[in-house]
Amino acid sequence: MAKKKNDEGAVIIFLIIGALVFIPFMLLAFLHYRKMKSRYLTNRNVQRVVDIGRFYAVFGSGIAAIVVMFLVLWVGAANIGHGLENTSHAAVIICTLMALYVLLMLYPFKKLTDAAATAYLGVILEDDFNTLIFPADLANYSASDVIKLRFLKGLGTVERFQYSQITSFTREKGKLFYIHGDFGSRALSFSNKQKRDECLAALQQRIKFRGTRDLGY
Repeated sequence: MAKKKNDEGAVIIFLIIGALVFIPFMLLAFLHYRKMKSRYLTNRNVQRVVDIGRFYAVFGSGIAAIVVMFLVLWVGAANIGHGLENTSHAAVIICTLMALYVLLMLYPFKKLTDAAATAYLGVILEDDFNTLIFPADLANYSASDVIKLRFLKGLGTVERFQYSQITSFTREKGKLFYIHGDFGSRALSFSNKQKRDECLAALQQRIKFRGTRDLGY
C-alpha cells in the first residue's frame, strides 16, 4: 500500500515537472516565432518551406534536454542533501546551489526554445530582397567552440544570404543539401527528401547555379 502511494506521488511530481517545463517552453517558442514572423514574413513576395517533421524533432530534443536538466537538479539536490544531512545550514546551502543551477540553465533553456521556433519558421525565400533565410548551420563551429559552449549563441538564429552570393549547391544522399559561395558552405537540413527537394527546386527557380553536384537521390 505504501509503495503504491509512493508510485502515485512520483507520477504526480513528474506531471507537475512536465507542466512546468512544457508550458514555458511553448510560450517562449511562440513569442520568438512571432518576432521572426513579423521580421521575415511580412512581405508579399515570400515563399516559405515549412518542415513540420524537423520542427517536431527539434522540439522533442529541446524538451528532452530540459527534462534532463531537471533530473540533474533533482538527483543533485537529493545527493547533496544526503551528504549534508548533519549540517546545520544544509537547507540554505541546498537552496542556494539549486538557485544558482536554475539561473545557469535559463540561457540554454531560452536558446532551446529559440531553436524550436526557428525550425518551425523553416526556410524563407524573400524575393523582394533576393534573400535566402534559413536556420543557422551549427556545423561551422569548431570543436573548441563546442567545448566552450559558444555554439549556444548560434542556436535558434538564422543565416541570410543574397541569391547572388550563392554560386553552386551539392545535393547529398540523405535529407540535406549544401549551398556554396564566397561565404563558404552551409547545410540546409530537412526531415525528409521531399522537403529537401522542394526547397532546392524553389532555389533553382531563382538562381542560375554555375556548378552543381548531385551525390544521391
